Amino acid sequence: MTKCLIKKEFLLTAHPMTFVFTFFGIMLIIPNYIYYVAFFYTTLGIFFDFMNGRENRDTYFNAILPVSKREVVKAKTAFVWIIETASVVFAVPFAILSRTINPNGSNLAGIEANVAFFGLSLIMYSLFNAVFLNEFFKTAYKAGKAFVFGSIATAVFVLVAETADHMP
Repeated sequence: MTKCLIKKEFLLTAHPMTFVFTFFGIMLIIPNYIYYVAFFYTTLGIFFDFMNGRENRDTYFNAILPVSKREVVKAKTAFVWIIETASVVFAVPFAILSRTINPNGSNLAGIEANVAFFGLSLIMYSLFNAVFLNEFFKTAYKAGKAFVFGSIATAVFVLVAETADHMP
């Protein structure tokens, strides 16, 4: 049943910009750019999905389906993980391309697009998910408040990660 709910998320609830933001990994070829921004856009797309679901009364629709609340939460969480994983996987070739075409060979604005960056990006996604999803599923309606809290946590993490990159 969870597979059907995940399919519903992709076909009915997903905001079109989420799929566009998933491909923002191409921003890794921009020289001297804070690369975490590319992945922040993915979190913005996830926020759009939850807002779209709220506006289209997806929570009410899920409540009248013959499935448990636990399955609905699992499906929404799996949808988020799939989108985030797709954004990271799509960004990897552009990180490799960035290393070959970047004239400086390094990123003066922050961490280079390397394995450590992708690991920190996954930690950033995990932090966002922990804050955003927990806050959202308290009421299943207040997506804006949940996104603000998730964005603050993500911004603090990015600030610490970028600062640590420049420490001797």
